[in-house]
Amino acid sequence: MRGELPIMGEGDEGAPANLETLLDQCYKRHWAGSKGERTSLINANRVIKDLGNISPSKVTTQALDALIAQWQREGTSNATINRRLAALSKMLTFALGRGYITAKPKFDRLREKEGRIRFFSQEEEKNMLAWFDYCDNQDMKDLVILGLDTGFRKSELLNIEGRDRSGNMLTTWKTKNGKPRSVPLTKRAQEVLSRRIETHKEGLLFPGMTHDSVRHHWDSMREQLGFADDDQYVFHVLRHTFVSRLVQRGVPLKVCSELAGHLTIITTMRYAKLAPHNLTDAINLLEPDHA
Repeated sequence: MRGELPIMGEGDEGAPANLETLLDQCYKRHWAGSKGERTSLINANRVIKDLGNISPSKVTTQALDALIAQWQREGTSNATINRRLAALSKMLTFALGRGYITAKPKFDRLREKEGRIRFFSQEEEKNMLAWFDYCDNQDMKDLVILGLDTGFRKSELLNIEGRDRSGNMLTTWKTKNGKPRSVPLTKRAQEVLSRRIETHKEGLLFPGMTHDSVRHHWDSMREQLGFADDDQYVFHVLRHTFVSRLVQRGVPLKVCSELAGHLTIITTMRYAKLAPHNLTDAINLLEPDHA
């Protein structure tokens, strides 16, 4: 009578009776084996814990408003709330597409703080490379150099093979957005790759290195250099440093976006504040001698 599809458990149509069952189906279809698998599951399960294992058709705008208010009272950041809601939204979109529900509530994205972009200074770079020299850890030193000069993510660096280099270009095929990306190489990046390709003629250029081993060596270096309490002193900041240096040296944001492999220019715009000279150059065009 209400125009809603009846939720009768997992019948012939496989309609889920509750959010846990819906999560199981959505996970198998969209998240299993993906790069965001673990995070998506954590966020989705947190939603179910706090919202309740209710029928998908019972997820209303009012229920979402109450859930958001609860998280805000607990001090949860808007960024974290947005990630949790994104997981739920994906589940309900999955349900809507299969006729399990007839409508989906509106998901309003909360405003997130931009925050300060952490990047490494030339002095910090010098010290970390010197530390790995001191430890005779050439693998980590090479990995850091490539991270700084290519902007590749840790997973992309660990998957590099010799065949991925073509002259002055290095290509990563397994990227976050699924699109291959090629970056021209600096002289020191070329030196690193040439040496490693000579040593590892086939397969991975960083064999035996894993996310855990990189984290172990990185954390040891971080502690020894006095950054143990800096929670932003992480490997991923090498990528931020790559983009930040490009912006600070006057490279157009569109080019920076392409080199970093950002899906949209909006992501790159976060770095625009690092190039205040652009604003000065623009205002200088208003001076009489430019008329």
